[in-house]
Amino acid sequence: MERSSIDSKVIINLVEKLNKGNYNALLEFWKRIDNNGTPLIEKIDGDQENSLVTFIYQADEEIENVVFMPPVGWNKYIENKMERLLKTNLWYITYKVRNEVRFKYSFSVNDSLDIDCEERWDNLKYDKFNKNVLVFKGEDSEEDEIESYVVMPNAEEQFWVKERNNIAKGIINEHQFHSVNLEKDRRIRIYTPHGYKKGNRPYKYLVL
Repeated sequence: MERSSIDSKVIINLVEKLNKGNYNALLEFWKRIDNNGTPLIEKIDGDQENSLVTFIYQADEEIENVVFMPPVGWNKYIENKMERLLKTNLWYITYKVRNEVRFKYSFSVNDSLDIDCEERWDNLKYDKFNKNVLVFKGEDSEEDEIESYVVMPNAEEQFWVKERNNIAKGIINEHQFHSVNLEKDRRIRIYTPHGYKKGNRPYKYLVL
């Protein structure tokens, strides 16, 4: 993916409306984003291999900057700085992306733009408007980690991660295990197949 020199038509249209004094246009934009999700994926005229992908961040308070954190090239902080739309709370950035890929991303708000900043990785934010999220259970009792991801129009379907409703499901039980060596609690999740009963025949098992 590379930063695009072509602006999103949706963003251009919004700017035109705001410059004409139509301040309700921004409220209408946020409503559409809330309903339809992000990022904005738009076709490029004459280009069948790539699309324009615009990432949107809504600031809840006054901030200095937002840096888009891509899967590759995350250390190019200046290049990945998002633009503020006029004086609104909308920050955005547009890339040209191949149509067959899928990838994760996040936002770094008020980034120091220092390559050695350790706090960055503890303060990354997921895209609250993106309906595609990965939820990672924390190693202990802390909050779960959420990451956003994009599925481009021609990306190969990953059927094995989709829920199938036509099969019998087992049960996942979660337990807390106190590790003496680590001096902390760890989550342990045990999946038992459909129809599992203690004291029944032996079951094969897999440890991850």
